[in-house]
Amino acid sequence: MKELRIVLVGSVALLLLFGGEALFSQGVPQSATAVCRDGTYSFNSHRKNTCARHGGVSSWLPFADTLRLQEDAANLLHSARTLRCEFPSGALVDLSDSTLQRHEGDGSEATFDAIDRVHARARLIGNIGTNDVRLIVQDGSLTFIELPLAGRGETGMVNVTVVFAQFRPDTREFFAVDSRHTLVPLSHNRQPARVRPVAEQYYGVCRVL
Repeated sequence: MKELRIVLVGSVALLLLFGGEALFSQGVPQSATAVCRDGTYSFNSHRKNTCARHGGVSSWLPFADTLRLQEDAANLLHSARTLRCEFPSGALVDLSDSTLQRHEGDGSEATFDAIDRVHARARLIGNIGTNDVRLIVQDGSLTFIELPLAGRGETGMVNVTVVFAQFRPDTREFFAVDSRHTLVPLSHNRQPARVRPVAEQYYGVCRVL
């Protein structure tokens, strides 16, 4: 296997690179995850096969803990059958208002169950009932798309909830965002209500039940 040597003037640093494993004469590489038994460093993002060609792992480095948490979060999210989500903060904007002034929203809560990745669907249990939702599965997230219920096509809500495969610090809760796009009847000075386009977005977390 080819070997690359780089001499940095003034720092007396020698870098040996062997197919993804590296040895530094000074300091530990910031993104290294493990020290191999032959003294090289590994940058593998998964523990499997780390240092496989270098005698195995001698010790794990702190950066490996970060990668392990990311991997744990992804595994937990993509195996979940039920998620409970809470969105305590956010805002709404009446798009017909030329100033696009933001107003504090009431927040929301929702539960997604019967998560079916094969058929790309799930069920939403919300404050006003249940509804089937579409599901988009990506490595770093699950996205739930709620379409209007039958009979509410003109003013019904399109709701998009994205759950990220990343834990909030010191918890097992996932970061999440909830976006709504709807036509809402809004009245002014007791005048007949006029249907207006409203966009809402709320921020919070989801956890596996």
